This record gives sequence, C-alpha cells and structure tokens, in this order.
Amino acid sequence: MQVIVNANVEALQKIIELIRIASGTSYHKTPPTGGSTIGRHVRHVLDHFDALKTGLAKGKIDYDQRHRDCVIETDARLATTHTKSIIDWLLKHAKTDKALNIKTGVSAVLQQPKVRRCHCVIPY
Repeated sequence: MQVIVNANVEALQKIIELIRIASGTSYHKTPPTGGSTIGRHVRHVLDHFDALKTGLAKGKIDYDQRHRDCVIETDARLATTHTKSIIDWLLKHAKTDKALNIKTGVSAVLQQPKVRRCHCVIPY
C-alpha cells in the first residue's frame, strides 16, 4: 500500500508544480485548440481524491458521486492548498487492508476529429 501512496503523492506534487507554472490566466484560460482548462483538469483529479477520502471512511468509494468544487478550476491558490491537504491526508490516513466496494462509470462523447499541432521541447 505504501508504494501506491508514494506514487500518488509524487503525482500530486507534480500537480502543485504545474499549478505554480500555470498560475495567472494560464491556469483558467481555455486553450486555443479548445477543450478544458488546466484548472478544470486539476479539479477533476482532486475530485477523485476527495471521493477516495470520503469512500475510505464509509467503506464504499463512489467515483460517480463527486463534489466537483468548481472554484478550484479558477483559483490556483485554493487548488494548491487543497492538493497539499490531500497529500497530508494520504501520508497520514490512506492505509487500509480491508476490501472496498468501488463504484464508477465510464462515459464518452464522440466529437468530430480535429487536426492539432503539437510542439514539444525536449531538454537534453
């Protein structure tokens, strides 16, 4: 279990770094190609961790019943604070050896294919 916790903590620390880099309008500005903002993606990830936290306390994790705190989508400082609180919780309380009931669903929206240009900078 500790390996899983550590991997999640590392991923959340990367989210904090992303928020720091994208703070300002980049955090909540819609990309020119359309789609979701960085803030919306961060909120989506944090919603799942909140569902995990709530579900572990209840013995049933329901990823379909997430809170969806929309303020996190536009407030980078709140997103950072909330991410740090999830990290603290993971390190202190996310330990269980009991079986869990996990509920989730999958939905997909089919869209017209878009041509997107991608520019990558690879440091060496």
